Amino acid sequence: MIAAVLLLFQDPDIYARAESLLAEHDLSQARAVAERLVSRHPGDARAHLLLGRIWLDWPTFGRFQALDEFREAARLAPHDPEPLYLQSTVGLVLHQEDGETVARDALLKLFAIAPDYRDTWERFKQVHQSPAI
Repeated sequence: MIAAVLLLFQDPDIYARAESLLAEHDLSQARAVAERLVSRHPGDARAHLLLGRIWLDWPTFGRFQALDEFREAARLAPHDPEPLYLQSTVGLVLHQEDGETVARDALLKLFAIAPDYRDTWERFKQVHQSPAI
C-alpha cells in the first residue's frame, strides 16, 4: 500500500501506472493507486472508470463495486458511452435476472447517446426483452 502511494508522487502519469498494474493483474497495487486517484479527484470520470475496471477484474466480489464506479463515471460524463458499456459488462458477468436488468438498462441508455457503439446490439440480443422494449 505504501509503495502504491509513493508511486503517486514519483510517477508523472499515475493513470498509466495504474493501467500497467491492471494489465499485469496486480490488482491490489492497481486498486490502491486508483482509489487514491478517486479520492484526490472525485469529479474525474476517468478515475472512476479505472477503479471500476479494476473492481470488475477482482475475483468474486468486486462486481457491485465496479457497477457503482461505472454509474458514478456515467453521472460525471453523461455523453460518454464507455461507462454505460462497462455497466452492461457488469450485468453480463452477473448473469441471472439482476444482471440482465443491469445490462439491459445500461444498453438502453447507451443506445440513446451512441447507438452504434462497439457491440451493443450483439449484447442487447443476449438479454431478456419484454414486448414493451
